[in-house]
Amino acid sequence: MNDTVKTDYRARYEQLLTEFGDLEVNMQRQQNLLHSLLNRVLFAVDKAYPALAKTCQDLREIMRQTGDEPLPIAKLQPGIEYLGEAIRGIEAGSLAPDRNELMAEKDTADQVDVRDFLPLLLER
Repeated sequence: MNDTVKTDYRARYEQLLTEFGDLEVNMQRQQNLLHSLLNRVLFAVDKAYPALAKTCQDLREIMRQTGDEPLPIAKLQPGIEYLGEAIRGIEAGSLAPDRNELMAEKDTADQVDVRDFLPLLLER
């Protein structure tokens, strides 16, 4: 291998390392944004619908346990889905669905992508 090829490989390697570092920083920013957004949504739901305070508290506890790690989307999804259904039920004037039944039904999710989870936060 000549010196020019070695230099090209080294330059490309350094470029890839820089891009990887940038991706890690961006991913951490997205995690922080998701964490902040979820905290604010849970606070708003807690204040607007006191009957759902226990579910909000449970979700905040899951978030607290993760610390600096990425949010466990699969653990949070059942609670978020329950909140969405309960809010729709409350606003429609019907009773909220049974929390335990819904949580058990939804708790079988293995892995959930953040792109699948965010619409649950934004849906009314």
